[in-house]
Amino acid sequence: MHYPSLTVPLLLISVLMFSSCKKESTDKKESTDDFSVSPTSFSLDEKNQSLEFTVKSKQEWRIEGAPDWIHHAVSYSGDTKCIIWIEENLDYEERNATIFITQADNRKLDIHISQQPTKYFTYNGIATSGEGQIYESSCMYITPNRQHVIVQVKTNVEYSIACMDTRESDPKPIEWIRLTGTKKLDGDPYTKLLSFEVNENGTKERSSYLMFKRDDSSDLDKMKVLQCSTLGVMVYRTTNNKPLPFPDKIHSNYRTSMDNQGNGFLFLKSGAPFNQIVNNLFNTFKNLQNITIPESVTKIGSSAFQGCSNLNDIVIPEKVTSIGSSAFWGCSNFKDIVIPENVTSIGSYVFVGCTGLKSITVLPETPPYTAAYPLFDDSSNVPIYVPKESVSLYKEKWSQYSSRIFPIPD
Repeated sequence: MHYPSLTVPLLLISVLMFSSCKKESTDKKESTDDFSVSPTSFSLDEKNQSLEFTVKSKQEWRIEGAPDWIHHAVSYSGDTKCIIWIEENLDYEERNATIFITQADNRKLDIHISQQPTKYFTYNGIATSGEGQIYESSCMYITPNRQHVIVQVKTNVEYSIACMDTRESDPKPIEWIRLTGTKKLDGDPYTKLLSFEVNENGTKERSSYLMFKRDDSSDLDKMKVLQCSTLGVMVYRTTNNKPLPFPDKIHSNYRTSMDNQGNGFLFLKSGAPFNQIVNNLFNTFKNLQNITIPESVTKIGSSAFQGCSNLNDIVIPEKVTSIGSSAFWGCSNFKDIVIPENVTSIGSYVFVGCTGLKSITVLPETPPYTAAYPLFDDSSNVPIYVPKESVSLYKEKWSQYSSRIFPIPD
């Protein structure tokens, strides 16, 4: 059956539908073309900086979703070159943000921003009090004994470590200090404890740089380790197992520490051997009980141990040539003292107040020079033993003590 009357309406409907779809597609394309942003991503270094991007729009629009490290104006309108400000990234990690350009009709476009972290590298020497170490001003001062040095490193860069000598030009690797282990801190991915083993030292001070380098071999930083010699440290003990309270002025030249065995250490900042005990160094330290004086010492200064009433007998090194006035005044715990054979002068009042002294042995064949003032208390009858062949000479030069000068017993 044929129905010619339907042909025209059906054709008309088809044309209208096609026209409508074409118009909708065109409107959508025009709408998209009217709203765009360029560029849509940024990769930044860690510094403070500004960013510029271009927004095409026929409406008012705003920025949404920006974190607190991105700063921008409140609102914008139309086609605009927009500038936003980025804060320096002081974190240890890269940070990322996606901000949205939102039109009045709530259509959105996004911009992705990534920023690298600040490159951190910090270290801190951890002075192990049990080994008598001191960390100060990027330098670890350590005693001559075999021990470990701990360094805490916090960084977000890759690095390597080398133990080098301290020559400014062409430094060489050294073997007396070496890295033996690393340990991460729980909950902190950026911090490690580095352990270095240090060999026992002899009679000469030595130093090394722990060199921290980037993977490209450029320097990050360096830490100095200065190990004093056996001649560069005085080891002492106190009656209360506490360090001696040296005055602040002492600390400009010396370093002091104590280990977990109750041994106190005094060593020169330079790490060099002691050649003298300066005036008043241990004056009135009543808690000082024992001390070992390095063999390199040649002079004991005036009042060096004055008032150290609990100090036991000490060994005066063989190289000592002079003993200053009042050096041992009031060391009432002394029993027997030996003056080594290289001493050429002894100051006044050296043994005044040494009420416990039982004998003194003077080894020089030639009597040391003494001032006009006495070496002992007037009431002291302490015997003085001198070389047998020098008894007569001592009785002549030390005439005020002639009645108690005797030859050294065989």
